[in-house]
Amino acid sequence: SHDFIEAALLRRAGWGVRFDTDIKASFEQTPPSLTESMIRDRRWCQGNLQHITFLFAGGFALPTRLTLFSGLMSYLSAVFWLSLIIIGLLIAIQASVVGHEYFAHPSLFPTWPVFDAERALRLFVISISILLAPKVFGLLTAMLDFSRVRQFGGPVLLTLSTVFEIIMSALYAPILMVSQFGVVFSVFRGKDIGWKPQSRDDGALSWKSAALAHSGHTIFGLIIAGIALQISKELFYWLSPITAGLILSIPLSWISGGTGRATIFDKVGLLRTPAEKNPDHIVVNTGEELDRIPSFETIPALSRLTANKPLYSWHTAQLENPPGPAPVFHAPRITAEWKMRHVQNFTQLEAWLEPAETMALLSSPHLIDQINKISR
Repeated sequence: SHDFIEAALLRRAGWGVRFDTDIKASFEQTPPSLTESMIRDRRWCQGNLQHITFLFAGGFALPTRLTLFSGLMSYLSAVFWLSLIIIGLLIAIQASVVGHEYFAHPSLFPTWPVFDAERALRLFVISISILLAPKVFGLLTAMLDFSRVRQFGGPVLLTLSTVFEIIMSALYAPILMVSQFGVVFSVFRGKDIGWKPQSRDDGALSWKSAALAHSGHTIFGLIIAGIALQISKELFYWLSPITAGLILSIPLSWISGGTGRATIFDKVGLLRTPAEKNPDHIVVNTGEELDRIPSFETIPALSRLTANKPLYSWHTAQLENPPGPAPVFHAPRITAEWKMRHVQNFTQLEAWLEPAETMALLSSPHLIDQINKISR
């Protein structure tokens, strides 16, 4: 979110700003699962909605305002989409339960119900075309370059991968729509979740975790599908692309994370990118360097600090001049200090401490000194 604001301010100051799409060996890891994508959406939505005031700020060029507006609509569109579905469903319920009143006003001629099927179909075709155009253009661009299409496994595998991606995107889209709908309203209510770091593991979820995260989506999809089926089969089939994704949200979320669950796609060659077949040397070298770094995951932080004298000296030196006054009341620091006074040994202290309390100890020179005495 901040990138576009920085670009907008640079443009307003007279600098030129452009997108460089040909940068090589530049990588940013995407969320490893659907649930992690939803968490990132929460942060990005909050950032983009804060740009509303910038739309009307002075000095910004039109392309800047359009870019900011596009960022807003990437999340507000979910609100409009779900609202359209709900309103359409309510109108269908009203028509089936109440019926049309042909003589609502005193008249010799009835007021016939109007449904413009031609315009509705035209709107549907335009909407689908806008959604699929980038995918189709991307496919054609690769197909026209023999060396590039070969990197994707050839024209057949690339075409199958594109079709499969379109189907899966259609199933995931309703889940993200409902999630983003709730996110927008939570932001407008002033709820702030901060900016937590993104998960860097493979995103594997258990069935229980997936069920807890998406039980609401599943129930919502079943309700819509049930209401639509009661009204008419045609409405049920028309809404099935949306309800199917919601009803299947739990298995779709489960399969979205975990490198082992994508083995079948790798064997078949679907959804494979050139970087997966021939990784860039930077990625390979980074992996090799990370493998050389010793793992400290099994060693608690306090044990590692007290056992390493150079590290202990360096860490305590960083705390000699704290950036600001210590808080008057900080619950983790107080509870950590209480536990320090009542433990029998250092091992018991590490077992008692919560992560926030450990951080409080590591941030206090006075408490660290007491830790060092306990560990002796």
